[in-house]
Amino acid sequence: MSPAFDALDRLQTTATCFRAVESLMLPSVDGHLIDREALAMLIGFLNAEHDKALAALSALTL
Repeated sequence: MSPAFDALDRLQTTATCFRAVESLMLPSVDGHLIDREALAMLIGFLNAEHDKALAALSALTL
């Protein structure tokens, strides 16, 4: 994938993550309208970033 497409994909992912955080911070009146798909993407994104950081640290210590 080209760097431009990678950047656009990352922007879309982070925008979805922000929507998940927003829905958690400002839930609807009944609290049942949390965007579960966005929340799942946020968790997946955070896990991926965590894995990348661990891999980078492991590469430095070897």
